[in-house]
Amino acid sequence: MRILFLLLLLISCGKSSSGSSTSSSLPLLIEFQLPGLGRMTIRNGVTQELSTLGVRKYGDPSPLLPTDKFHLGSCTKAMTATLAAILIEEGKLNWTSPLKELLPEFNLHASFQNMTYETLLVHRAGLSRVKDDSLFRMIQSPSYTSTSARELITRSVLEIAPVTTPGSRYDYNNTSYIIAAYILEKLTGESWETLMREKLFNPLDMKSCGFGPTSPENTWAHKGLTPIHIDNPEGYGPAARVHCSLPDWGKFLQQHVDGFNGSDGIVHASTFLKLHTRAGSDPYTYGGWLRYERSWANGPALTHDGSNTVNYAKVWLAPKLKLIMATTTNTGGAEAQKATESVISDMINGMLASTLL
Repeated sequence: MRILFLLLLLISCGKSSSGSSTSSSLPLLIEFQLPGLGRMTIRNGVTQELSTLGVRKYGDPSPLLPTDKFHLGSCTKAMTATLAAILIEEGKLNWTSPLKELLPEFNLHASFQNMTYETLLVHRAGLSRVKDDSLFRMIQSPSYTSTSARELITRSVLEIAPVTTPGSRYDYNNTSYIIAAYILEKLTGESWETLMREKLFNPLDMKSCGFGPTSPENTWAHKGLTPIHIDNPEGYGPAARVHCSLPDWGKFLQQHVDGFNGSDGIVHASTFLKLHTRAGSDPYTYGGWLRYERSWANGPALTHDGSNTVNYAKVWLAPKLKLIMATTTNTGGAEAQKATESVISDMINGMLASTLL
């Protein structure tokens, strides 16, 4: 199997825009059995590296291209939080708006009545998870739109007791972002998908961005090396369903680097400051990022992983260095996670080495 994989890889390898990244990525494709791999480095607003290696679909010779679309999984959350910030600046709601004001017609459990909107964004709402098989099957029915599915999830979760007292502790949960997005839909009368296009993708000229699996003529997802065309239900969109090319993702990421450094962009610099602020000692910020202190970043670093189990994406921002490092692969699982970690480590080591020259 390993020999067959290597032969197919060498026959149908996608081209890279950087020879050095090709030489370092090829061993990763072989070691971790990946159909394809993308990587991007942006420094001071200039793309220093944009490369892909491998194929769109294992067993098909079509090479993976730097302009191809990758599924971003939970890296979608930073986009949803940014959308919320845009609507907050427009006066549609406040960070501290209580749910009883945002959802007045809902029969909210008493524990959620005074919980604030921002509590959802930092995963401190104490929500139960959407694990009920009947509910999961129901939201996949064609009779439900993405918005009506999110309404069903919102009612099902907020009308029962929380698992923990809202605001008391961090517990990462996709449901928080599904509910946060449904509230935006209810306030505007527009679907999350429409809001994302109108408020984020179009203003930033992110033409490749969309939702769910990419089209069959583009990048395929894989379970291991088996091509597969699946994704989470449409209702999960705000938590984990955006797909995007690396260059277009970079436009969004650059907004956050610039905003961290005090520049106005899609929102004001003061709002970016909020998006990059943690809730107490928890690592998660109001903007859908994990924030850590890293010596190589000369201070704060923002990061997130994303996977729908058949794709994987990882990004690190070092705002003080005005540095963006992102990598994607069209397969999922532990091997994909290890591969993307190796790519980021390679990028960091390369950056550190260049500063010593």
